[in-house]
Amino acid sequence: MSKLWIVARNILQRMLIKPGNFIIHLILPVVTSVLMFLIFSGSSSNLIQMAVVDHDESATSVALLASIENMGKFDLIDLNQDEASKMIADNSVSFAYIIPEGFEATIMAQETPYIEVQSVGMNEGTAWIRSISDFQIKNVIDMAMASEYDQATYENLLSKLDDGDLSLVSEFVSDESYAKEVVSQSIGMYLMLLMISVTSVTFQVIEERQNGTFARIGMAPVYSKIYTLANILVSMLIVMIQIVLVLLSLKIAKMNFYMPQINMFVILFVFALATISLGLLLSAFTKVKEGAGALISLVITPSCMIAGCFWPFEYMPSYLQKIGFLTPQRWTLDAISKMQITQDFNSILPNLAVVMGFAVLFFLIAAYQFENQDKKIG
Repeated sequence: MSKLWIVARNILQRMLIKPGNFIIHLILPVVTSVLMFLIFSGSSSNLIQMAVVDHDESATSVALLASIENMGKFDLIDLNQDEASKMIADNSVSFAYIIPEGFEATIMAQETPYIEVQSVGMNEGTAWIRSISDFQIKNVIDMAMASEYDQATYENLLSKLDDGDLSLVSEFVSDESYAKEVVSQSIGMYLMLLMISVTSVTFQVIEERQNGTFARIGMAPVYSKIYTLANILVSMLIVMIQIVLVLLSLKIAKMNFYMPQINMFVILFVFALATISLGLLLSAFTKVKEGAGALISLVITPSCMIAGCFWPFEYMPSYLQKIGFLTPQRWTLDAISKMQITQDFNSILPNLAVVMGFAVLFFLIAAYQFENQDKKIG
């Protein structure tokens, strides 16, 4: 056991001698993760800008617009028809909400009014806004019926239009969904950085194989098993520090993980173990640095793409989604999504078990290859 700690300490000292390792293992992941979070979280405004054209200018239209604005999701801009059309064409606003003349009179005549929602092209948000509008219009119609179409009683009821809970619940779910997507995208990018950082152990092993260190280890009392385990311990220490710094930095940047931070740490650390084993596996089958670099690029980037690290997994075709579950990244991101929904750590135990399975598989293959190298040296 003393030999293991001696070898691990020597490996750590050699790694810390090079200033570039601080950048790769600590500074780069922290800075890039925070930047990705800021980019993703700022890619969409918290308020959706919507032009409003009120041709009716009645108590009903004013109350309807107030109830929509009170949801806290929309920034309503009062314009005339020409101004609204121009802003839609210029893509200055996402939508135009047009209330026709005679809107209130239609309701008081016991008919259902129609409100036009304009947008550029096929915008998926149009249906969402229309559903909100239809809900509020139904409230207005119900109030008119309750007042027996008496104008004074009806206008009194209009003041209560935005007291219902449903619009507030709808807003909460929408905001949380977007925020969770930001978390998923940010962590997805970090998984790639973590893989790049951790698999750099591949270059360390290959370098020592080239300069004869690995051969001398095979002839000395310290065998490749101890050397391999020492590399794992050093990598685990570095990755623990890295994950803690990244999570703390993202917390300072106001990221809400929608789960206890310790659970996020566990998920990322288990993934890191799989990545460490992957780095050892690559080093076991690569003899030169150039080949290792090409192999790492060939493995990391495509696997991150197919796992949904760069974009929402649901956007991918079903057959690619099935392939995506052949990667530890997909099981890791899926664990994060489950944890955000259920808040139950037990629900992600199967995911963690699968990721650990990847780690064990990669390690056993690497250990077998290193064992063969021991025999050849002996």
